Amino acid sequence: MLRYFYMIAMFAIVLCSQPAHADSSVPFDTGASIASSGSGSSSALDNIYVNYFGIYHGPRINQIDKPTTLNHDGSTPKGAYSDGTNDQNFDSELTTAWMINPDWGIGLTTQFNAYPVQGYGITMGDFGLKTFDRHIVNNANWHVYANLNLQHAFGYDAERNVGLKIKTTPYFRYDFSNSRFSVGSWNEVTYYAGAQFGNQYKLYADPYVMYQQWEKFAWTFAFEVETDHVATPRAGSYFQTSETDFMPGFTYVFSRKLIVNPFVQIFTGPNIAMNRTGLGVNISATL
Repeated sequence: MLRYFYMIAMFAIVLCSQPAHADSSVPFDTGASIASSGSGSSSALDNIYVNYFGIYHGPRINQIDKPTTLNHDGSTPKGAYSDGTNDQNFDSELTTAWMINPDWGIGLTTQFNAYPVQGYGITMGDFGLKTFDRHIVNNANWHVYANLNLQHAFGYDAERNVGLKIKTTPYFRYDFSNSRFSVGSWNEVTYYAGAQFGNQYKLYADPYVMYQQWEKFAWTFAFEVETDHVATPRAGSYFQTSETDFMPGFTYVFSRKLIVNPFVQIFTGPNIAMNRTGLGVNISATL
């Protein structure tokens, strides 16, 4: 097992070893015009990259006093499990990496859920190796980020007998020339090797349109879709769509190190209604 992990890790390093670009990048795709830090001095600490990325799954829009969040299909759960699942939470990933150059880094990543309600605290998730290039493509119009995560299963995935989780979350953005509009997409492809139940493959896309109102403020409108292949699929149903929703919102860039993206999550499916609409926030904070 460790031998295969090492071989894939070495392949990832070669794959992601792209030429550096001159400018820096914000931790996730906002489209804001943010200049490079350009301090003029350097030290070993300049090569250390620590980033927190979290998705706050908030309450139903007409039940903000309740601790639960909506299910993937937009339904309201009856309550939380013993570990806090179904309650409002910060679906989180912490990355600590060494920057080989201004764009390419390699390091460790840890996933966890933090529950701010009912005292459930923090539930640990998968952890492992991550390599990324913040500017595989970066020009006047196109901006492309790519990464590769090789993770050891923990918690729920360990219970499913997942031996190795292979995950990539690339995104792209296209800025229209002489325009405030941009289009792009967040994406995820994940393979859960050895899974005995639950998801074996996950395919996710979040295409969006963005309008840059001011330098640090942009309106966003996204459509989220996830389809999964489970370890024990029903006959004739290889992939199953598990989530579709619209997400209007906005992005505010406090600085290169702190970016927030609040949104309203409007689930589709059988109907669109207030009791199938939730609140959420994407958060990126970098040391």
